[in-house]
Order: sequence, then C-alpha cells, then structure tokens
Amino acid sequence: MTVSRALKPASLTVRYADVRRVGVEFVDLLSQAERKRYERRAARAQCFLAGTVLTRLTVARLTGLAPTAVPLSRLCARCGSGDHGRPTVPYGPQVSLSYSGSRVTLAVTDRHPVGVDAERLGRALDFEAFSASALSEAEHRWWQSRPSILRERAFLGLWTAKEALVKAAGTGLTGPAGRVDILGGGGRSGTTLLSLLTVPPHITTVAVLGPVGEVDAGWSSDLGPVRAHETANRTSRSTES
Repeated sequence: MTVSRALKPASLTVRYADVRRVGVEFVDLLSQAERKRYERRAARAQCFLAGTVLTRLTVARLTGLAPTAVPLSRLCARCGSGDHGRPTVPYGPQVSLSYSGSRVTLAVTDRHPVGVDAERLGRALDFEAFSASALSEAEHRWWQSRPSILRERAFLGLWTAKEALVKAAGTGLTGPAGRVDILGGGGRSGTTLLSLLTVPPHITTVAVLGPVGEVDAGWSSDLGPVRAHETANRTSRSTES
C-alpha cells in the first residue's frame, strides 16, 4: 500500500484595507492587552488598529466566529515577548500582515504557513544602490537586463517575494537579503509565490509554503478604500474643528 504524501492545496484569502477607514469606533474590537499596545504606539497606532481589526473581521467571516471571539497571539518567535511578535491565530488559520503607506494587506490560508509583503510604486529610492545588498548575483544580473522603465517594478517584485517568503518561514531577514535568491527558488521547494498588482499601484507578493488552490483577493467589504471626496470632506471637517 502506497501512502500519498502530497500536500492538500490551501485556500488563500487576501484582503486590502485603507488605514484611514479605521477610526476609534473600532477600538472595541481590541483585547485589553491590544488596547494598551494601541495607546503606546503613538504615530503607528492607526496602523496597529487597522491591522488588528482587518485580521479579526476577515478571520471572523471565514470561520463564523464573532470578531471579538477571534483569538490573536503575538509571541515573538525569537525572544518569546508578546509585545512585538507577528499576529497568529492559535489553532486557526495562518495569517500575515503588511503595511505600505495608507494600505494594510492581510493574507489568510486555511493551511500552510503564509507571508505577504506590499510595496508602493513611485517612491524616490535609489534602486541601483539598494540592489547591491538586496539582490543575489543572479537576481542582480536579471534585474539589470530589464528595460529601465520596468526596473522599479522588477526590483519590488523580487523584494516583496523575499519579504513574503521569510515571513512565511517565520525567520525574518536575519542576514543580507541577497542570500534569499528568489530566482533560485528561495531555498524552499514546494513554495507558491503569487504576485498581485492592485490599484492604487502597489506590488504585492504572497508566499505560501505549500500548494495553493482557490484564491480570493480584494478590498475588505468593511474597510475599503477612502474615496477622494471622502478625504476632502475629512480634511474640511478637521480644518473647521
């Protein structure tokens, strides 16, 4: 009798949210420990709130739990601290978050570790200088062979893939990023890398340490993008107050 060792494909859900959508009315979805952390975060408080709320609302929809019943743990894999680790759902789906500008991105799988990274196009970065340490020799040669107009997108595609991969592995970029060779498979067989381009333009890559079946990607129905007229209205109200 032969026993199949093939891994079952994961269902992948990717949700985007606009940090500006998440106001103090969502603080009730935080645990007591999360509220204390939220109050300490100062400039990053809004991002922390948005990521936590997006995770709870999305996992709640996928599992049927109430948002406040979704357990979140943040134990750091390196030091064991519960103050700065990545969020996990104990005995539940695999989750990963990424922040870029006013965008927060969440990836959720029902099986297999997942990592996500998003970077905004159009930032003033010296990619030539950064590529020397961020890319492997093979990646750098491939990147330089791209037409100049495509180099930013090519670089961010490689960079987000590296970040997503080490997030899925739970290791973080502990050494030079060039050691993680995406063109060489990233050192992990059986890994699925999915590149997503969303509008406004962000390069988003999801890494799953296993096969992927169904993919559902889109804006959160609860925390979708802020429209231009809404931004103007909020600015007007802020000025009037």
